[in-house]
Amino acid sequence: MENGMWMHCHTAQLIVTFAFLGIALVSLINAFVNNAVIGSILRIINIIVAIIALLTPGIIIKMCMMSTMRCHALLKPFTIIMCILLIISEIALMIINIKSTKKN
Repeated sequence: MENGMWMHCHTAQLIVTFAFLGIALVSLINAFVNNAVIGSILRIINIIVAIIALLTPGIIIKMCMMSTMRCHALLKPFTIIMCILLIISEIALMIINIKSTKKN
């Protein structure tokens, strides 16, 4: 902005970026965990962080007033798509993990 302050969408972008970095870190840790309970807990953490990231642009942090701005055109749709895919994949992996541990 002209007065030196950041726009709201910049803060939303930073929160979403750090949320995805956290999800990547938890997923990396989960790759080396052999315990099913700890793996499920890590997946639930990823789901919670993905929901927070999903709600950040537009709900938790208001976006720009113009719908043609980059935050509306790129950040919000990309965040929604990636978070929904992540939540679906984490739930599917939890179900697969639970079924495989019940067989053993």
